[in-house]
Amino acid sequence: MWPRTWATSPCRCCLGRRPGGPSPPPLLPVGLQPFTVAEFFPTPGLSEYYDPRQHAIALCYMVPIAGDCKPQDETLDVEWVDPKSDVMDTFVAQMVNGHGRIVRQALAWAGI
Repeated sequence: MWPRTWATSPCRCCLGRRPGGPSPPPLLPVGLQPFTVAEFFPTPGLSEYYDPRQHAIALCYMVPIAGDCKPQDETLDVEWVDPKSDVMDTFVAQMVNGHGRIVRQALAWAGI
């Protein structure tokens, strides 16, 4: 079987058909690597990552975003915070269930 790329992937069609019209494809680097792997458990205390809904393994990536990001579906709001600002620590401290740790790891991985 041949290797699949963004152009030959069946998901390309699904991602392009969104309510409100087509969107540009994501800008994914060729050598995309996760900066961390987080294992979420539905039982509090087993790990620093907690998700009451289910057990999950999250591969965490940083990718560039172009264009305007607007809340969709169940998302209520999207906030942008300068990672070098004074409010960044307060912003990350508000994240619960291990999400703040993932953001801190992402910033460290990016050298910020």
